[in-house]
Amino acid sequence: MNDLTREQMGDVDAGTQLVLLTEELIAARSAMQQAYGCLWRYTGSSNPMFLQARKVLLAQLTREQQAIGIRYANEVFGHTTEHEILHSD
Repeated sequence: MNDLTREQMGDVDAGTQLVLLTEELIAARSAMQQAYGCLWRYTGSSNPMFLQARKVLLAQLTREQQAIGIRYANEVFGHTTEHEILHSD
């Protein structure tokens, strides 16, 4: 929790606590978006674990957040090629 333990948070004013928690939520949401994008990028996987992980993330993200994750995956891994689609699982 931003280098502060829950015990130490008691010594911090409510406004600062709110800011720290908001930063954590933003970081968690960003990680979820990126994870979703990576799973989306692996389009052809029929692996039930990948499909379930993507489904769980999909239920928590808006379409805009999904798009952010997909853009992230495309920037990091490049766009899915026709070869990847045809030769995936």
